[in-house]
Amino acid sequence: MLDTLSQLFVTHETKNSQKVTISSNDDNPNFVTDPNHIIKLINAIAVSPHLCTITFSGSKKPFTASIIALQPDKGYLVLDELRPHKGNELLHKKRILKLSTFLNGVHLAFLLRIIDSTPLHYKATIPKRIYYPQRRTAPRIFIRSTALKFRTTSHLSSTPLSGTVFDLSRNGACINIAAPRKLAIANGDVVKDCFIELPGELTLHFDLSIRFSKINRNNKAQIGGYFVNLPPQNQKKLDSFIAKLERENIRNQRNLIRKLC
Repeated sequence: MLDTLSQLFVTHETKNSQKVTISSNDDNPNFVTDPNHIIKLINAIAVSPHLCTITFSGSKKPFTASIIALQPDKGYLVLDELRPHKGNELLHKKRILKLSTFLNGVHLAFLLRIIDSTPLHYKATIPKRIYYPQRRTAPRIFIRSTALKFRTTSHLSSTPLSGTVFDLSRNGACINIAAPRKLAIANGDVVKDCFIELPGELTLHFDLSIRFSKINRNNKAQIGGYFVNLPPQNQKKLDSFIAKLERENIRNQRNLIRKLC
């Protein structure tokens, strides 16, 4: 086991016909659902005006706008006109939009439903939930080899989604995947039925709430996110495995210091 562990760690640091099966639910810890917290987040965007990205279902073109007022007692916020101007035509037609921006360095997004408009402004109902993932608080362990395998029963076209673990913590992971040209996964999505195979024939079963996804020039993809619906028994397996990697890391560091001395 120790030989396997020593190969794993590096260092310890404070449209095709089918899409990946994705869902979201109100138990997702990356969604804020508390009304008071939602008001605070929207107020933070409005008080120090953020340029927000506006997108519509069925349209790939992004637009920009800002939240210019918040009326929590009346249950609505005020959005200024979209830029480029063509976005306003889409808004009048669709009436529902997705707003996204960054707050305190963290990606934030939510849906808005337009309830009233003037030539320059739009009233929208205050959302009931906001995607606002917090940063991983648990230290990450970076994985040197390809020993930790990742797979999911979700499919992208006819090819199963699989790969290897790049880094691992007690509450999340980053995965390297051999990706097709397009990866139909976006921030806030939840990829269901994921598995990571640990040494000793231990397998973690969880859903992965995506925080980021990207494809590099070599047509390789990387996704990262938080564990959702990780059973308590699986959490204990993961905690035990991480603890072993941490102890092995400390031993190796001590051995290196002795050699240098």
